[in-house]
Amino acid sequence: MKTFSLFFCLFMLTILQNTYSAYWITSCQPKVIEKSSSNVNIKHVCTFTDDSFFPTKYYFAAFGSNSSSDELVAETSIVTTNREASKDYSLSLGDRTFIVLQNRVICHLEGGADFEPAWTSLKVYIGTKPANLSGIVTGSDVNISWSKSYGTVEKYNIYVNNVLVGDVPNTASTYTSYSLNIGNNTIKVSSVYPDGNELISSGLVVNIPDTQSPTAPSNLRVVSQTQTTCNLAWNASTDNVGVQGYKIYKNEVLIATLSGTTLTYTASISNDVSSFKVIAFDAAGNVSTASNTINVDGTPPTAPVANTATSVNSSSFVVNWTPVTGATGYVLDISTASNFSTFVYTYNNASTTQFTGNPNSSVAIYGMIYPGTTYYYRIRAVKNTLQSANSNVVTILTLPLAPQANAATNVTPTSFTANWNSVSGTVSNYRLDVSTSSSFASYVSGYQNLSVSGTSKSITGLSSSYTYYYRVRAANSTGSSTNSNIITTAYITAPVANAATSVNSSSFVVNWTPVTGATGYVLDISTASNFSTFVYTYNNASTTQFTGNPNSSVAIYGMIYPGTTYYYRIRAVKNTSQSANSNVISVTTMAAGQINPQASKKSATMEKPLNIADIKFTIYPNPVDEVLNIELKDIKEKVNLNIYNSSGILIKSLILSNTFNDIDVSNFPKGMYLITENGTVINKFIKE
Repeated sequence: MKTFSLFFCLFMLTILQNTYSAYWITSCQPKVIEKSSSNVNIKHVCTFTDDSFFPTKYYFAAFGSNSSSDELVAETSIVTTNREASKDYSLSLGDRTFIVLQNRVICHLEGGADFEPAWTSLKVYIGTKPANLSGIVTGSDVNISWSKSYGTVEKYNIYVNNVLVGDVPNTASTYTSYSLNIGNNTIKVSSVYPDGNELISSGLVVNIPDTQSPTAPSNLRVVSQTQTTCNLAWNASTDNVGVQGYKIYKNEVLIATLSGTTLTYTASISNDVSSFKVIAFDAAGNVSTASNTINVDGTPPTAPVANTATSVNSSSFVVNWTPVTGATGYVLDISTASNFSTFVYTYNNASTTQFTGNPNSSVAIYGMIYPGTTYYYRIRAVKNTLQSANSNVVTILTLPLAPQANAATNVTPTSFTANWNSVSGTVSNYRLDVSTSSSFASYVSGYQNLSVSGTSKSITGLSSSYTYYYRVRAANSTGSSTNSNIITTAYITAPVANAATSVNSSSFVVNWTPVTGATGYVLDISTASNFSTFVYTYNNASTTQFTGNPNSSVAIYGMIYPGTTYYYRIRAVKNTSQSANSNVISVTTMAAGQINPQASKKSATMEKPLNIADIKFTIYPNPVDEVLNIELKDIKEKVNLNIYNSSGILIKSLILSNTFNDIDVSNFPKGMYLITENGTVINKFIKE
């Protein structure tokens, strides 16, 4: 039968090839698209030389090792849009060769025709999954075995938790998998056939037990402690799978089980010594060795005795106390309130280890400590983290600051008044020293460490032939401050002030009789006869800053106005001491435009002097920034003008002969300036 079919096909193929050569099939291949252990789905696709030629049906036939003859399986309609057809078969186990016969291909010519191409073969392997999986666990390893699959198996693949871990030849039926995960592992075996088909067995669940203990917790410690509470902490353990928790023991009795690494134990531990340890455990029940054991002493230390402060000065002192047996440290409070309602700076429960000194008995306190101020301190002993009750309270009064000594006043041949500034804080009195030695190698009788309640003292019984020195200290119940600066004083005769000369509307010359032994002179000028106020900077002004002879006669310019009465007095200076005031001289400046007779006489010798009153004098702008315009109408001769600043210093001299004159004042400092002619102020302007 098989031989006849083949000959018949060849015969028909020859006839059709000659008739329909234009539509000859170029390829016609079957393909397995799905297969299980006993079923197969095959797709068949043919390609023609003409894209417009479509088959309408496929015939599928199969034969193989389990078939003694050709077996026509089915006739299947084709999907004409893609020239494909597929067919499911349910076959017995074994190796099959599928032959797909395309037949009854209907062309698109009138009358139609059948066309039968050549046979195309496809090898198909039908087998079984590995079965009867079993395993023997040794530690974290497992040895598995299975029943072999049916058919031509190339090899067996081994999967652990769906991950391919190895393979064995088709002759093997056992495999050892190493180092499996702790817990459940799913193992599968697949049979792999030559056509690539892989049949995977059902899963075998293998449990690998956890037998490894966690590491021991470490560094068990007391974080804080009171008489009723103990806060413990420790470093975490590690485990091959994971630490589930910790068991905490007090005196070998389990008191807590928890997952974290801290414990607040609230049961009383006062007046008792308790031992603590921690053990870790995992989910499998494995336990670690114990942590270090700590002994917690619930007995607080004895309160220390605070002693008197030492080395007290204006900005620091040393705190002292008697050490307590068993104490591991000390803390300190400092306050300006005796009830410690507030605290100084950070001195509240402050560990003594942060200060200079011996933290167990004596430390120095610096910072935020002020002169003449009362402070209170107390101490507590610390044992581990327990604190004692407060010590007794010690009171300290810091020393005051040194005062500032000022120049002596009311100096006479036999006396003077010593002066100084008061100081802040608690001050009981001031202590005064007076000496004829600048190093205070000796003292004037009665004036060594003399207690004075105020800020001045009259010193009497002196000799005019000596220079005297004095210094002062502030004192309170704690002691005295450091010394003030030293003031030098000596009696010097007051000079005699003489009448002013060269008086005009904006200046005059001060005169006086020199004093033997004087090293300088100072000057006061006022518009009040009692010198209740002073003109500009003419208050205790050194005569060296003025034009003239600073020892007998100086010219005063600036802030001196026409038609005004002024008063002046002089004092002689010897080293840093000043004499009493001289007599007072009054001087009245001339009115604006008035000519000083002395100046007029002097002008007579000048070449054609100008009477400015005959000229219309105008300046602008005023105030001025850069250029001052001076307009001189009806000018007939040259005009000599001077510009002074408010201190009477000559800034610029001008010789003008034009009606309009531009004066550059851009470099002048800001302030008020006076324009004078022959010593008379004729105008003023302000430089911005």
